Amino acid sequence: MPGTKTISLSLDETLVDALDEEIAAHDISRAEYVRYIIEVRHDRDELKRDVEKARARVQGLREEVRSERARSDELDEENERLRRERDDLRAEADDLRERHEDLVDEREDLQRKLERAESRNDTLRRRLDDATTAEGKAERASAGNEDRTDGSGDERGANGDERESNEDGDGENRDGSGEHGDNDDGGPNDIGRATDDVAGETVSENGSDETNAGSETGDPNEASIRTSASENEDQETDELAACADRLRAYLD
Repeated sequence: MPGTKTISLSLDETLVDALDEEIAAHDISRAEYVRYIIEVRHDRDELKRDVEKARARVQGLREEVRSERARSDELDEENERLRRERDDLRAEADDLRERHEDLVDEREDLQRKLERAESRNDTLRRRLDDATTAEGKAERASAGNEDRTDGSGDERGANGDERESNEDGDGENRDGSGEHGDNDDGGPNDIGRATDDVAGETVSENGSDETNAGSETGDPNEASIRTSASENEDQETDELAACADRLRAYLD
């Protein structure tokens, strides 16, 4: 046959007889049977090699399976770690969200307090301006009262001098006529002069008291208003500073 190689084998009679008995049941020649045996053995050797390759491949696949299982276990552990980290981050996000809401509420509260403090500060400034204006009016009124008091004292002094001159003239007239001699010993004229002097002193004292009363009535109230306004303004300034610091800390 083309492509076949003829092999010469030296066979003993026993082997030949056994071969003949083997092929007797088959309708083939001795040469075909020998060729069949050779092909079968060749195929069997190839199959053995294929089996060995398959076994090596199976062993390699088993190693890959073990490696993939180890990798899968590592991935499961990593997945579990990431899941725990995700849960922690969610809890932290919830805490931060609650804190943000608290800070927003606190900022709004501080904003309202700041607006109230600014409104109160404006009110106190207006009160202080009104108090300053009232103080200026009180000072001008006090100065006017002092001027009027000085003018009244001068007028009363002039009237007293005029009355003394008239009384002196009346005394001389009475001395010349010889009537009402009891006036020399301290009569009605002396009483009149004493009354005028007391009246003048009373008027002067009343004018001075009114002036002092006007000063005392204006100054303590204005001082009290200024003190109260200053204290309230200082308090409002401190509150505004505190609110500004807290807002600055929140914004930072």
